[in-house]
Amino acid sequence: MTDTPNAPTEPDVVGELIKLGRKLSDAVEYDVNGMNGKGGNGGLVSNETIKANGNFVRLLNKIGASQ
Repeated sequence: MTDTPNAPTEPDVVGELIKLGRKLSDAVEYDVNGMNGKGGNGGLVSNETIKANGNFVRLLNKIGASQ
């Protein structure tokens, strides 16, 4: 990674990538299947999933911009 002001360090980026990736995966899984027989959106994408994806994409863009 380059030395860009305010650029996240590699461990920070990897940790955040894992955290947001899991959150996105959990949101998709919930939208499709629900949890413990409750919830789920019949395969429709919820606002929470859209937000989780947006956060994940922003992090991916940050990683791409710093390389």
